[in-house]
Amino acid sequence: METEKIIFRKVRNMSETLSAASVFIRQNIILLSKGIGFIAMPFFLTGLVGYYLVLALVIESSSNFSQGFEAMGISYLFSLLVMLGAVVLLAVIYELLVLYIKRPDFTEITVKELAGQVYKNLGIYLSTTFFLYVLLVIAVFGLVFALVAGMAFIFGLADLNPVLGVLGSLGLLMLLTYPFVALSFIYIVRLVERKGFIDSVKRCFQLIRGNWLSTLWLYTVTLLVSFSITGLIPTFITGGAIFLIDMFSWDEAVFLLPVLGLLYTVVTVIINVVAMVVIALRYFSIVEQTEGIGLIRKIDLIGSFTPTPPAVN
Repeated sequence: METEKIIFRKVRNMSETLSAASVFIRQNIILLSKGIGFIAMPFFLTGLVGYYLVLALVIESSSNFSQGFEAMGISYLFSLLVMLGAVVLLAVIYELLVLYIKRPDFTEITVKELAGQVYKNLGIYLSTTFFLYVLLVIAVFGLVFALVAGMAFIFGLADLNPVLGVLGSLGLLMLLTYPFVALSFIYIVRLVERKGFIDSVKRCFQLIRGNWLSTLWLYTVTLLVSFSITGLIPTFITGGAIFLIDMFSWDEAVFLLPVLGLLYTVVTVIINVVAMVVIALRYFSIVEQTEGIGLIRKIDLIGSFTPTPPAVN
């Protein structure tokens, strides 16, 4: 295991970013595994198992609509637990990053210390997630309305067809890539710079200006690399599930739902860990490239250093 500490405040190209992310994960793999397992996974497990058990109940009682509907209503509570688990997962990764940066003895960070930081700042992650969701919903509805209105004005309502709908959807996705890439920094900005949500949103768009295309390409390559590493897992899972369903009837194979959900969650967690570390490294790289925070701090440290005068004999 490499013990040389990674410098986060450093300008990196794409290959250097991916390499640094890999080194960080290898250095902290035990603490990451324990932190995710003990802090985030309880929410995931409770939510997933409950959700899929309710889903199995709905399938079994599909002939009784009222019972199935009531069961699906309960499933939303378990879905909220899964969403909470996702937020806690983000908190575990980013709080470990911050502790890693601050602590010269990063190998001495404990799960207890990490959990304390996660629960201390959990409000930041929850509020950011909520406001981000509201903002994205407003943005999506606004863009959809603008696209539909524009296409209707150009082609007329009578000429709107599925082909134009597909083209409009593709155009919408392309337009949304810019804010998605920009807002990927929202959590790390709020955590590191301690800004409010609106100021953090402005800060994200300020940082991505002139860096959007290179950042989008970095994220695309990161996803491709992550899926190439974990891609075999869903293949084996799906293949095994089909084999078992062929052996049993669907009603007898319902027990597979919680197992499959858990295994897919593990794959998702792995991809999220890689993605979040890459996002943090990209954030610090852009900040250092545009503002030179690391260099400024070094100059401040030099200026504040007062040498000890030699003793007079």
